Amino acid sequence: MSPNAFSGSRAPQRNAEQTPAELVAELLRVIRQQFYPDSLTEDKRAQKRWFQDQHLIKSWVVLWPAGWLHERGVWLPPERYRQALLDILTEVKQRGNTEGVQ
Repeated sequence: MSPNAFSGSRAPQRNAEQTPAELVAELLRVIRQQFYPDSLTEDKRAQKRWFQDQHLIKSWVVLWPAGWLHERGVWLPPERYRQALLDILTEVKQRGNTEGVQ
């Protein structure tokens, strides 16, 4: 799977000095753009849904895998963790039934 497959033309770029908080914010931005695109418009219902869901998405999708790995003594450099999540999100977007998720 190509890193360019995720966001259309290319994967999101990051700064070499990216902090963990910036990595989390970047991953949430990617998830919002790919799975909640209407929330980036003037659609108030879509915006509300994103703001209601983002805490759980942050906890379950972005942070939970890191905790799971940590509990098992696995450490990944932030760039590798970022790329692993982007690859998984790409698969979900390409092959998953995202229309059925409510």
